Amino acid sequence: MSNWIVFFVCCTVAFFILSMFMDGNPGIVTAQLQTSLSETSTTIAVDSTAGFLDADFVVIDIEEICYTATTPTTFTGLTRGCRDTEAAPHIAGKRVYNDATGMVNRLVGFNILRSLADDGLIKGTITVVTNVPTIAKAFVQMAIWDFPFFNAPGVIYFKYIVLLAVSAGLIFGFFQLIFRR
Repeated sequence: MSNWIVFFVCCTVAFFILSMFMDGNPGIVTAQLQTSLSETSTTIAVDSTAGFLDADFVVIDIEEICYTATTPTTFTGLTRGCRDTEAAPHIAGKRVYNDATGMVNRLVGFNILRSLADDGLIKGTITVVTNVPTIAKAFVQMAIWDFPFFNAPGVIYFKYIVLLAVSAGLIFGFFQLIFRR
């Protein structure tokens, strides 16, 4: 049973990474700063916030800036110089990026570790628990191999014949393990 779990997890990780590259999003999300920032700016205007989490942090030069919300072209609710960095001015045209948006965070839609670190163990755990429907949706996405490149002609058959059979075997084995007498 444990070999199936390892195989399933490895395949999921590999296909998720492949999906990010095929979708044009190789993991590190970037945007371009549209206006200059002072040390006290409260909004960051960028070309697009697509791919960033709704609340997380971004990096410009060496400053990390926490934000609480996004619009299609801005980050709002800023905490400048968060995570032990110095607030600094930045000129328009600089790259804005988030190197902490890992596979799991992108899959569940929020930064689990950042939530635990910023909010503390109890409040962070409550945040994670209140996001159980989102996390459950991510597990369903993994179990049904819901990656866009699997919908291409020819590849979809591999998904239905091989990968869904692997998922069914894993789920059946999991329930068998739980309900074994």
